[in-house]
Amino acid sequence: MFSGGRGGFGISSEQKALLHSHNYSLRPLNTVGQLGSLQVCLVAAPPSFAFVICLLLLVSSDLRAAGELLVTFVHVVVVAAFLLYPVLALGVLSFGVIASYLQTRVRWSAVMFWMWWPIAKVVMIILAVSLGTSFGNHLWHAHFLPHAQLHKLQAYHRIDPGTSGIRLQDVGIAVFNTSAHVDRIRTGCVKNRLTYCVAPILRGAGEQTYHDLFMAGTDCCTCPGEFRCGDWNVPMSLGGLRVLDGASLEFFKLAAEDWSVSVAGKPVKHPVFFTWSAQPTQTYREIEDNGYRLFVLGLLAGPFFFLLLVTALNGILMFLAECGVVAPLEPPVPPAGIGHSLAARLLPQMYRHHTKLEEQQRLALDPKHVLL
Repeated sequence: MFSGGRGGFGISSEQKALLHSHNYSLRPLNTVGQLGSLQVCLVAAPPSFAFVICLLLLVSSDLRAAGELLVTFVHVVVVAAFLLYPVLALGVLSFGVIASYLQTRVRWSAVMFWMWWPIAKVVMIILAVSLGTSFGNHLWHAHFLPHAQLHKLQAYHRIDPGTSGIRLQDVGIAVFNTSAHVDRIRTGCVKNRLTYCVAPILRGAGEQTYHDLFMAGTDCCTCPGEFRCGDWNVPMSLGGLRVLDGASLEFFKLAAEDWSVSVAGKPVKHPVFFTWSAQPTQTYREIEDNGYRLFVLGLLAGPFFFLLLVTALNGILMFLAECGVVAPLEPPVPPAGIGHSLAARLLPQMYRHHTKLEEQQRLALDPKHVLL
């Protein structure tokens, strides 16, 4: 078998072909687990969809109108659907790591490598759901719900400040007559984490039987002190939008009672509160318009954020691999059984790599392929 040609070994053409067909270099190991451009997009897609769908659900007026219980149920189902695959994959991988640890020694650099993307995928889904839920609830409560509530109420013009609050229970947009002014000095307030401020809307001259109408705001007075809420410094006609938030109304009512005791000397029976707006009709339109602008911005920014995040995680993994902190060695595939079958479906890249390594070891031990 040996030949004396320049210190080498003489091998047949059949043996050369065999060596070339089963020659494994280290280069493929360095790129296993690292994502190309298309793969980055595919990994970023599930959290992007989770963010978008949560956002769409929580700003849907039709779904919200059906009740918060239905919203919660649909939201939980959507979250569970997005988490099912990555959580199962992480569970199967964890089972493989435990089985490997109990049977043989475990290379923690390999565990870190193969755990990188399964953990990242679960964390990104949770982050996407949290961001989509938080942003969707903000848009609903700050923009779309107030607009929908005001839309069901009436717009009144040239309101007399001395009108009883019982006659204005259906007011949404208010413009007061020219005699109206706000007493910004003698105000009422109450503190509960925020400072809830109210200032009475008064008639310019003459006796006023009812003192039921107030401008209101939070953290805009010194309590007690000067009222500086909303468009207090805009020299235009006096107007406002009805305050409809239930939690805030309770504290504004307490602030109105404080004002009635300390200033008016008689109880306020039917208080109605407004946020000060020089152009209430325009402000009403802007509530919804600004909500839609933020909504579109979120639809664009959310997927872009997760695309950047996956790209950054891919770069960090490449850096750790080059430093030798992580390495694609000894994939912790569960032993034969249902765990092994699930790994083939849920962790295809790791399973393929495991299969290649097993094939390489089998060929190395096969006597037919040993050159003598």
